Amino acid sequence: MIVWLASYPRSGNTFTRILLHRLYGVQTDSVHTVHDPKEEIREDTISLMHLIGQLNCSCQISALEADADWRFVKTHRLPADDDYPGIVLVRDGRDAIVSHAHFILRTEYDTDAQQQPRLFEETLEQLIIGEATYAFGGWSRNVREWMSRKRTAIIRYEILIVDPVCAIMQALRCLKIPLPFVGNSVPPFEELHKQVPWFFRKGKVGSWRDDMPHHLEELLLERHGALLTALGYAMPRETAP
Repeated sequence: MIVWLASYPRSGNTFTRILLHRLYGVQTDSVHTVHDPKEEIREDTISLMHLIGQLNCSCQISALEADADWRFVKTHRLPADDDYPGIVLVRDGRDAIVSHAHFILRTEYDTDAQQQPRLFEETLEQLIIGEATYAFGGWSRNVREWMSRKRTAIIRYEILIVDPVCAIMQALRCLKIPLPFVGNSVPPFEELHKQVPWFFRKGKVGSWRDDMPHHLEELLLERHGALLTALGYAMPRETAP
């Protein structure tokens, strides 16, 4: 039985997988390939897979569907027409999109925002507009469609990083998924950052203010402001704590 671990990219999906592995001994899967199969797996990718508890670089959904056990599967894609339960990770769209842009520069261009500030802003703009092929439907559409499904437990990123054990336990309880509690320690963000720094970059709430130019913030509010407000995220930069 599949349980979707769904989110727009950079919204706490991977940390949730680590929690399932550490707290319940669960090995999760992903619809996204970890690396180019033509290339050798990088050492840091192996470290990331080890942290997550993922054994394979890709999975066969048909095989997981037929499994009698609970199979947690990461996805950033828009939801398909199925009735599988889902844990949906939701993060402030501004933080998620900024983090996604940093991730794209690192994984697709092997650079960063400091070296390529113009490319970073261009990537941000494409993600905000939501028309890029890697935008997964755009932040607001992705979040709205996943949240509107039945049998869905919502985990806010802002709660996940403060009280991760409670967050994951409540989600499983909401979906009536009984997993035996193993109870190993949850790694602090500093430990995750030390092991895979390019992936676990900051893990902070509101860090978008450091990286998003005002004109792109205005564009984001124009495109995604309605959902940000509905979720309680919209806050003018100048009045934010």
